[in-house]
Amino acid sequence: MNSKPEVVSHRGARFEMPENTIEGFQYALALGMTSVEFDVHITADDTLVVIHDATVDRTTNGSGAVNEMTLEEIQQLDARSIHQLFPYPVSIPTLREVINTLSEMKHLEIEIKRDSPENMQKVVTGILTTLEYLGRRGGVTLTSFEPLALEMAMHASPDTPRGLIGDWSQPEMFMEATRLQVSRACMRQTTATPELVAAAKVAGYYTVGWPCNDEDAVRKVLACGFDAVCTDAPSVFGPLLGREVNDVKAY
Repeated sequence: MNSKPEVVSHRGARFEMPENTIEGFQYALALGMTSVEFDVHITADDTLVVIHDATVDRTTNGSGAVNEMTLEEIQQLDARSIHQLFPYPVSIPTLREVINTLSEMKHLEIEIKRDSPENMQKVVTGILTTLEYLGRRGGVTLTSFEPLALEMAMHASPDTPRGLIGDWSQPEMFMEATRLQVSRACMRQTTATPELVAAAKVAGYYTVGWPCNDEDAVRKVLACGFDAVCTDAPSVFGPLLGREVNDVKAY
């Protein structure tokens, strides 16, 4: 059992700060997190923005599909989401802004979200181009639930690490992981077992369990022996997972 897995700060720290925002990523840095996860979509004018959903409805005061809105339209929205007591409006950031903000973060897990094949190809190309432009040449893993997105990433940049997200209790996940030459097994912890995690490690994968947002989940992920664990509340669950966290107030 790995008693001290790496703690991945999910969407910045979405239970503690507005998710996938510059403010949330700055908070993760202040906590002393070494790994952060976030999601990328493309706008109607082909700009990569960091937002989880395909629409802005849940996380902002607006509505509509991200890929049908321009960057200007999207950045006029307030992305405080469930954090209505946060003291000022926050915006949906661009990928470039986020990577610049996280320049001192050891590891970035960038999730490519489901979209049309054309848009996913644009996202893959855009991520790689942005990383190269900003000089971020290490400490990045591209992840996705979508095998096609990872296939595109594999062809575009074979040396950029990839991770397959999903229910790894399904046998086809190991076959897809082999085909896509991934390095990370991003496992839904509710269907994971110690034996499954051990099998993934034997196959050479770095194992990441998600989500971990209550004490039952903490016990489960520690029993499974994951290499890393993804949580939405790193200041709470980091210490329970054996990791030191700086004493920082969210807001």
